[in-house]
Amino acid sequence: MNNIENDAPIVFPATSPADDPAWGRAICRAHGLHHVNLSAGILRAELFSARGRRPAFFSAPYLSDGGVYNSKNLIDGKSLAKLYCFLEETNARFILLKSRVPLSNSEDNCVVDRSYFTFTLDIRGGSEYIWNNVIRAKTRNQVRSGFKWKPSIRTGRVELINDFYRVFSECMRDLGTPVYGKNFFEAILEEFGDRCEILIMEVPGLGVVSGGILITCGDTMFHPYAVTLKSALPKSLNNSFYWKLIEHACRKNLKCFDMGRSHQDQGTFQYKKNWEAQPVQLYYNYFLARGETIPSRETNQIKLATNIWKKMPLMITNALGA
Repeated sequence: MNNIENDAPIVFPATSPADDPAWGRAICRAHGLHHVNLSAGILRAELFSARGRRPAFFSAPYLSDGGVYNSKNLIDGKSLAKLYCFLEETNARFILLKSRVPLSNSEDNCVVDRSYFTFTLDIRGGSEYIWNNVIRAKTRNQVRSGFKWKPSIRTGRVELINDFYRVFSECMRDLGTPVYGKNFFEAILEEFGDRCEILIMEVPGLGVVSGGILITCGDTMFHPYAVTLKSALPKSLNNSFYWKLIEHACRKNLKCFDMGRSHQDQGTFQYKKNWEAQPVQLYYNYFLARGETIPSRETNQIKLATNIWKKMPLMITNALGA
């Protein structure tokens, strides 16, 4: 077991998978995105977009944050001018920069969405220390409840992709969310090499019920995609799986386990707090072209499409999502 020598707070990771060139290569291969290196004074950003007459550009697509580099917390006037010039030259609707710091002082045509947080768990003390001194008694009991079903863990890489994808695609269908194609995860595994792996959990009589894609960057393990089947939730197997993810990160002698993004109004926000993970404010900085607004995810059309998607056969949602 490792020991924490002092109470110094962990330094939140300055990098994410989006800061690694492997992420850009993977998403461009899988989704055919257009990649742009934006340099605007003190600001640099790795941007991606789907081609079109009025594109939108994003840093860290499919991830919580990253891909933004600035020598100061706030962008200066000269950098802002270059950024808006880029918007005009590309006829883009907006640029979304996902950061752990605000980038603008409410400038015209810039809106900051502060409704998302990521969560980081300090794992420097090791799994035994975390189990006995960090996570709550209620959470430990939920983990033990799941262990009564005798789950087993397997780790690997591409040889586990089919097991992972069966669970992932079913969970996305149940949420009403179009699923990524399997080639997306294959590209991530290939581009990150031994820094990326799959962890799955299998239960006697139930088969594979949980799966996660794990990426190690520096001293932090990220799990951008981790799911447990809806049918396994009443058995508390999601809690057992989460603990196994933490144990796996601890065995690698890392400093931080990043639990990923949650909206402040979602149930996953409180769930991650129950593990005593620390919420980290995310700043989604939208730089808007004239007349544009932040895209809404709560329109009646989106709600209707979500409800329809949840009821569709898995074979069809997989084919359409891919």
